[in-house]
Amino acid sequence: MSSTKNSFGSSVDTNDVRAALDNLLRLEIYYKEFNYEGIQETPAYTVQCGSFCSLLLICTNTIVVTTNRIIVTNRHWCFKFSV
Repeated sequence: MSSTKNSFGSSVDTNDVRAALDNLLRLEIYYKEFNYEGIQETPAYTVQCGSFCSLLLICTNTIVVTTNRIIVTNRHWCFKFSV
């Protein structure tokens, strides 16, 4: 039984190496056509939709604040002249 050292420094039995080489199988597979499935990801919200949503929130906030100011101002004037 003979042994040699491999590149990692451990000893390897040459009979085991010969047995492994005798029992190896080389398999080559040639395909005529490759089948593949393409997967494409798309974002749920685009930049345009995000900009539109932001603009919608700003306009809604402006309308609510303006309406609130008109109501508060009218209440102030109504109570000022009614007393």
